[in-house]
Amino acid sequence: MMNKKVSICCNNPACNAQGRLGFSLFDKHRNPIFTVALCIALLSTVLAVAGTLGASPDKTLIKDLYWSKADVLSSKIVGANESINVINDIFIGVSGVVFDTKLDEIGTFRLKWDEVSNCSKTTYCSDCQEAATGSLTTAILACITKLPTLKLIYSRRLVESDTPCLKFMSMFATTFSILSCLSTLMTFNSYCHKKLPSTMQVYVEGIEIEMKTDWMLGPGFFCLIMSLLCSFILLIFFILTPVPVRIPSEEPPNQSM
Repeated sequence: MMNKKVSICCNNPACNAQGRLGFSLFDKHRNPIFTVALCIALLSTVLAVAGTLGASPDKTLIKDLYWSKADVLSSKIVGANESINVINDIFIGVSGVVFDTKLDEIGTFRLKWDEVSNCSKTTYCSDCQEAATGSLTTAILACITKLPTLKLIYSRRLVESDTPCLKFMSMFATTFSILSCLSTLMTFNSYCHKKLPSTMQVYVEGIEIEMKTDWMLGPGFFCLIMSLLCSFILLIFFILTPVPVRIPSEEPPNQSM
């Protein structure tokens, strides 16, 4: 049954037409090209996983792989007579926020998004919360879609196993990964970086703190950008490498994908 389905796909005029797209130079050197592509795909997967680790409940991981960060220029407890800096930095991950305070009794701690006090009362906080939590699912999906891509690259590397179906699936999976990752990055950058105010009030353990901040994107975010660039390169390889020409009687190999 699988052979029949593959045969129908490979004998479909539209599928065959996209399979012929590309340059003979890429076909001639497909082995080294797809070996490089395999290395790029592995790097892309590692970078995507590293970026997704910003969703970890571990506050240390969030501080190391945060998606955005507030460099607190000044902060003070609302109502206090003296202006005392009480917060060092705020780290935003897709699953929560880490506060690094100078208060000995509080120290550094992590809050899930639904634990952030009065977040729903401010538009910028609720928008960032929605963007961050929505990014988690998309980031995980982007990681998952990279796994079958590795097998597709290995199959397309061999002349005897490449088919129009594999070319289509490799382009489709990579395009889906690019679009989902791009959507995640644009949404997060908009609501958890650009639209966050430079002056804001937060509640830390019931204490209202007013602060001035300078927001910046973090290593977790840039890991996904680098993973996205790797996916673009892979898509170019997939498009420009044509499927080898076979005689009409030659059946394509059985594919488990």
